[in-house]
Amino acid sequence: MNATATHDVAVIGAGPIGLAAACLLADQGLRVVVVERNPGVSDLPRAISVTDETLRIMDELGLLDRFAPDVLQDTGARYWGRNGQLLAETRPRPSRHGLPGKSQFDQPVMEEVLLQGAQ
Repeated sequence: MNATATHDVAVIGAGPIGLAAACLLADQGLRVVVVERNPGVSDLPRAISVTDETLRIMDELGLLDRFAPDVLQDTGARYWGRNGQLLAETRPRPSRHGLPGKSQFDQPVMEEVLLQGAQ
């Protein structure tokens, strides 16, 4: 085979994890291509909360300032079962990184910020 590689890494899927991985890999000097079956950012959120670790990574990527205004920071959550029973509850807590421990977010906004960061 006599093919020449134009990318070092292919990331399959342009959701939050795939886009964040692509950004982190590109920051390490790798040539990255992202492959996504959908034509653009999803308008349907499938995730609703992030932890301090996610915010730390967004900060490391230089994207936290663009993402933070759309994040409801330092929230708790209640998880309800099918029959209305409370399954679990989390409360705001101090973070290891000085960032909110748990925050609510809009996944399409996060994907758009990460997509802009990846380009």
